[in-house]
Amino acid sequence: MVTDTIGHEQPMQISPEKTVLLAKRLHIEELNRLHDVTQVVEAVGKLIHELQAERGASSIYLASDGMQFADTRQHLVAASQAVEQAFRETVDSQVELASFGKARFLYLMAWVLMGLDELPALRARVVQRDLAPDECVVSYSRLIASLMSLIFEVADSAVDPRTSYLLVAFFNLVQGKEFAGQERAIGGLSFSSGKPNAAYRSRLAYLIDAPDRHFQIFEQFADAESLAQWVAILHAPCVDQLERMRRRLSGVGGAAGALVLVSAALPSWP
Repeated sequence: MVTDTIGHEQPMQISPEKTVLLAKRLHIEELNRLHDVTQVVEAVGKLIHELQAERGASSIYLASDGMQFADTRQHLVAASQAVEQAFRETVDSQVELASFGKARFLYLMAWVLMGLDELPALRARVVQRDLAPDECVVSYSRLIASLMSLIFEVADSAVDPRTSYLLVAFFNLVQGKEFAGQERAIGGLSFSSGKPNAAYRSRLAYLIDAPDRHFQIFEQFADAESLAQWVAILHAPCVDQLERMRRRLSGVGGAAGALVLVSAALPSWP
């Protein structure tokens, strides 16, 4: 406010130059905030990968009545716990620095942390074989879905176009990979149970085709280096073997020949 010659307060008129400077300052603040949040996104991607592997081993362990993957599952649980701890530390450091500007992101994060707090109880039920393999897959998938919602929220609100494109590519790769992970979990428990199941075959038929659209979007927005790695995965020698396993389980083939391979072949995230 400014005061005129007779003592009345008048609104301060802002100039175009000040407006541009204010916009630039706010834009820089948004970019700094985005940089902090993308560190969380990277941690989210790593945690999703570990939980997908743990889900698959747990479903096989349950479907085989504890006869298969007991040791493997223990190793994968330990890996998940280590990555979860790193994720929590990253989140704690960023929240303390007030690096998140979106209330919705924090609400989603709260749901994720609640889901992670429930993991020990879920793991105990797996060890005790106190739940069905299908229920195990659903429980892990629900937590993974909440983690993916964080990536989507950041991609949807990114202010920098290049970063936004990469986040869109990343989200769609993770979403397609999640369908592949579910396919691997359902396929694994189907093999381990040793029993033909029409419901499993129907679910697998859906999961084989579901990722195609997400992988197409990934290819559209990804950078050249990521695309090169993707093409190498699609042409890996074991793809034909995976397709034969698919046809044996479901009686159908998929357009994206490396869906299951993607779940196993990406141990880390960019």
